[in-house]
Amino acid sequence: MARASFEYYSASLKREISIRILFPNEEITARQSESPLYPVLYLLHGGANDVTTFERYTSIERYIAQAGMVAVLFSAENKYYRDVTATILEHPAGSIQLFEEYSNLIHRELPAFLTSHFHVSQRPEDTYIAGFSMGGYGAAYHALLFPDRFCAAGVFSGLVFQRKCCFLSTSERQHMSEEDKKNALLPELAELIRQNIQKGIPLPKFYLSNGTKDITEFLPLFERELAEAGADLTTDYSKPFAHEWGIWDLNVKDFINWLPRTDGHAALKRRNPYESMHL
Repeated sequence: MARASFEYYSASLKREISIRILFPNEEITARQSESPLYPVLYLLHGGANDVTTFERYTSIERYIAQAGMVAVLFSAENKYYRDVTATILEHPAGSIQLFEEYSNLIHRELPAFLTSHFHVSQRPEDTYIAGFSMGGYGAAYHALLFPDRFCAAGVFSGLVFQRKCCFLSTSERQHMSEEDKKNALLPELAELIRQNIQKGIPLPKFYLSNGTKDITEFLPLFERELAEAGADLTTDYSKPFAHEWGIWDLNVKDFINWLPRTDGHAALKRRNPYESMHL
């Protein structure tokens, strides 16, 4: 396994950003003309996390190395991977407006950066997106915003519902009517599903997961919306976890193993990249 860290000026966010690329060691040694292009997985972190979190709290390096694919990580602060317009009134030079285009970053800027530096595929069937909590929302949002860019999306404990529901007790949520629960889903997701149906655009495959001790009422409702739109769905609501890293590490592993891959690295047998380190 190898990894590279980059700091560069992002035209989409109008500031310097940090990104990390995880890729197999054979990327370094193999002649690119003789090696198939690598599939790419964009991994979106949760709230209050950053570009380093997946590497610190999961075994993502080992999963990626054994799968023979490239992973892309970057920091999104707490902005839910949405385009942001902010006005700063107390700036010394007077009020200014800031524009951060996360949609352009994910769908244009990062893919262009990747293909100019690494031996990776641009085919939608080789491109995946996944995340947990806030990043689960981001994965769902971007997979629906540009469904022709991604083959599959992983939504792990995704915050697909209004934030006020996070602060309701289990009893309060259980006493919500089905209509209230459905209305608590974030409307932009349902709107994107509706727009894709109207345009006749097929949706990516979705992998949805949530722990049995987490907020369990809303992800199945989002699943129902996707099912009614004809999406190809796989779900796992069986793991005995709350909103925590224990389940997200398992989710990443399961998602990578589940991916419907057609790339040239999919069928290759790889040994444990760390077994030679054992004494």
